[in-house]
Amino acid sequence: MPPGPSRSRRPVFRNETTPLREKFRCPYHAWTWNLEGSIKFVPCRSDFSHANDDEFQLPQARIECWQGFVFRNPDINADPLSEFLQVLPRHLDGYQLDRCFKAPHIHKVVACNWKVALEAFMESYHVIATHPQLLTFMGDANAQYDILSDHVSRSITANASHSPHIAPPPEQQVMKA
Repeated sequence: MPPGPSRSRRPVFRNETTPLREKFRCPYHAWTWNLEGSIKFVPCRSDFSHANDDEFQLPQARIECWQGFVFRNPDINADPLSEFLQVLPRHLDGYQLDRCFKAPHIHKVVACNWKVALEAFMESYHVIATHPQLLTFMGDANAQYDILSDHVSRSITANASHSPHIAPPPEQQVMKA
């Protein structure tokens, strides 16, 4: 996809739609749209004779790419993605994210809000109470949290170092490891 914003049709219209090769189709009602967003098929169309096809268009979305990720914004007049990302690209440029891929896929259903599950794996403040077995090799209290801009924050946690909450291991034990 070329750099900069482009537009697409959002395959979301009252119900989630299923993208097919040449169309979008609502799996619940079977309404079907062409890829450019125009209506293709409406079951029992005579029930909607009062509406013209333009009223059934899928709404447009703003599409931008960064480091191999495609960002879809339902607001086509939104500020550019680069303004939202602010300083983030500068911190991740060396990682070549556009060349990364997902090797294994692990799926787990967790009975909680998505943010609770996500934050449980990205902050070390809870380690002393919840995972004390990690204190021998995780510098939990030495973590650094930075707010870099309105939309970008960073957490750095020292690993392969013991927590300052416990006594350091004897030097002999470290040498054997």
